[in-house]
Amino acid sequence: PGSIETVEQLRQLYCGPKLLPEEEHDVSQSLQRLFSARAALTAALGLSTPMTVVVTAGVKDVVNTVTQLGLRPDRAFLFDDNKSLPQDGHLVRVEPFVSLPAPRRQELLDLMQREVPVEEMEPDLVQFLLGAAPTERALEWDASHKLWRWRVPLAERGVPAWTMPTIPLDSDSDRLPVERLQQAVKGGGGQAGKRRAHMQLQRQLSCHEPYELAHAHREGGRAELQR
Repeated sequence: PGSIETVEQLRQLYCGPKLLPEEEHDVSQSLQRLFSARAALTAALGLSTPMTVVVTAGVKDVVNTVTQLGLRPDRAFLFDDNKSLPQDGHLVRVEPFVSLPAPRRQELLDLMQREVPVEEMEPDLVQFLLGAAPTERALEWDASHKLWRWRVPLAERGVPAWTMPTIPLDSDSDRLPVERLQQAVKGGGGQAGKRRAHMQLQRQLSCHEPYELAHAHREGGRAELQR
């Protein structure tokens, strides 16, 4: 959620098996990259607060993800360059982002060399980076100077624009109606369906809507919720 701003905050919430020091380091670095990407997107989109980020180790399921967040599936899309993903109404295929125009490329190369000079990198790290596929390597050999240097491919025609899907425009809220979720909590659909609806309603009332979830309790097998 947007309220989590640092890796340390997230680590405090971890309740899984104890991690080895090297595992904890790797996870922390991965999370730091995630926070950096979120910060960049937040700035680029001009958002006042950081967005919610979903991390999955399984197949990306747009409908299930946005439903869990209380959002409308018909306005949710996945922009992805993974050609193995099945095509559906929510997937927008994009070209892999593997190169930059000359000015941005030089800016990135200067930043990388300034922050992490290649000549000061440990040999083990160099070998690790060289383990990537040739087209994905971050290092290349400079034969004229006999040293490794950062590699960022140059885009020949600039960065291609993404295809934008048609998004329905109407007066309805982007979020599922509170009344509908309340009915789902109280109505049929089994206990699993009630629990899912309850979780969505709680998220909306406590995080995204101008209401406060005062309390939730069960009477006669039915959940009663009050604003």
